[in-house]
Amino acid sequence: MITKNNRQSGQSLIEFLMIFSLSFGFIFLYIQLATNAGTGYLVHYATFMASRTFLSQDNGSNTNQSAESYAEREAKAVIDKFQLSAFGISSPSNKIKINTTSDVSIFEYVGAYFTYETRLSIFSTVGGSSSAELISESFLGKEPTRAECLERVCSSFKSLYECDSFATAFDNGC
Repeated sequence: MITKNNRQSGQSLIEFLMIFSLSFGFIFLYIQLATNAGTGYLVHYATFMASRTFLSQDNGSNTNQSAESYAEREAKAVIDKFQLSAFGISSPSNKIKINTTSDVSIFEYVGAYFTYETRLSIFSTVGGSSSAELISESFLGKEPTRAECLERVCSSFKSLYECDSFATAFDNGC
């Protein structure tokens, strides 16, 4: 006589554990993506504030190089105030790069950009184990420094003496 073995007592437990672990995997993946998005918004804001600081700082020096290096130091001090190390980004003042007017040929690319790496997922099987390089850019331009204003105004006044007619000196917002 053939006896059937219909013992399926552990099947529901195995199905429950599989679905339970898969559900928690998706929940943790979603939490990781939300944390990455929140960190990204904070990095964007910190980069914008550093670029804005670089835009407006001027130490009143008669040399353009001194004024831009002062503005760059102040911008790096601003990004350090955001304490990005709490979000896994170490030494933010070393990762932010400032494009000065002497670095770029297009005026619109003067400002700050920040590059950092983050993991996409906490699980290596879901989302991968590699990290992504994220870049935050804030190119606001730069106000003319005191040295640039002095140079422009002086060149305008020097050209007045060579003219035989009336001329208007334009200081470009200095």
